[in-house]
Amino acid sequence: MPFSVDIDRDKRLVASVWTGEVDEAQCVAYIDDVWGDVSVSDYDELLDFRAVTAIDLPLEAMQRLVSRSRAVANPGAASRSVLVASAELVYGLSRMYVAMRDVGDAHQREWNVVDDIDVARCWLRGAPRERFNDRRR
Repeated sequence: MPFSVDIDRDKRLVASVWTGEVDEAQCVAYIDDVWGDVSVSDYDELLDFRAVTAIDLPLEAMQRLVSRSRAVANPGAASRSVLVASAELVYGLSRMYVAMRDVGDAHQREWNVVDDIDVARCWLRGAPRERFNDRRR
């Protein structure tokens, strides 16, 4: 697997570090293995994609991932997910996923994509989204 996961129950945080190439099967495994566990459904999430070198997710695959992640989501959880991506393509695809994930979804999970791990951690601690939006605009 191109990812490792650390679940910190005290901080109520799921943190994953991804490396190398990422494809649909790996993302499905992550969603099912981690978010299929209802005991973490209201935890915050930090996805570190800084070491990802390529993403093989055509539009149809990304749509399937959005559907799958919505299916395991806890709609009442007021939690946050942040993706950290430094490579331009990985960053852009991450923003596309978040945009697709948010469209028409009635959930309370708040999403963000940033290119700095410290900014991500600060945002997870509750800083307003506007303060830490990406610097790539």
